[in-house]
Amino acid sequence: MKRLLSTMIVLLYLSFMTYANEQCNVTAVSLNKYTSSTEYVFQNRLSPDLNIYTAIPESTIISGDPILIFKNKKSIGFQKINESFGQNIPMLLKEKWNINCKNQIVEITKKNYQVLIIDDEKTLEGKNRITVFIIPKNKIISNYFYLISFIGYTHEQTIQMLIKD
Repeated sequence: MKRLLSTMIVLLYLSFMTYANEQCNVTAVSLNKYTSSTEYVFQNRLSPDLNIYTAIPESTIISGDPILIFKNKKSIGFQKINESFGQNIPMLLKEKWNINCKNQIVEITKKNYQVLIIDDEKTLEGKNRITVFIIPKNKIISNYFYLISFIGYTHEQTIQMLIKD
């Protein structure tokens, strides 16, 4: 009986350690794979060297962090977070941001920024939700990053908005 109990405790510990050490897989993708779209003409300036282009919104909510509202209940929310993202990105995505590591995570580079695009869980209404982290490449000096939520857009549309300059 003691042996069985000891074995179960060891197995439980090992399975917990495996889960705790799991981290997300980030796949780097070349921008050559994507083409920008002429549909996205509305400039959203996040910083002097970083713009995100979208369609022209039907309305906006600007009480704190801006949210752009588009037709067909699509939206894009922007948030600047004033802290360093951290060094171990694959581990932080899971542990700090509760990203489901089974979802696709794509990395692109835009100027001096590392852009992580995550196909997240669908909304309650069944719309696509894509979470984007835009992290300055010089993470040691930079004490901020951007968190952008795209609701109702496809992965391809999101990347088209992000890569346009």
